[in-house]
Amino acid sequence: MTEREIAGEINGYKQQLEQSDYKVMKAVERIFSASSITDLLSAIAAAAKEVAEIISQRQTWRDRINELEAMEPDQPEAPQE
Repeated sequence: MTEREIAGEINGYKQQLEQSDYKVMKAVERIFSASSITDLLSAIAAAAKEVAEIISQRQTWRDRINELEAMEPDQPEAPQE
């Protein structure tokens, strides 16, 4: 991969992370706004269902970003004019 391809892929994963932030924040807000133990337990259960997959996916994206950041480009970039 070229430096540009690596940077493009990293940016794509970072955008996916940013776009998924709202799902996690929505679940956290629901937990912290619970007005009773019953509401709290319900919010935690709902959050677990709603964000379990996205949390796993976000970790996969972060791992790939780390791999890409450690990667050396295959070929130098062409000079910009």
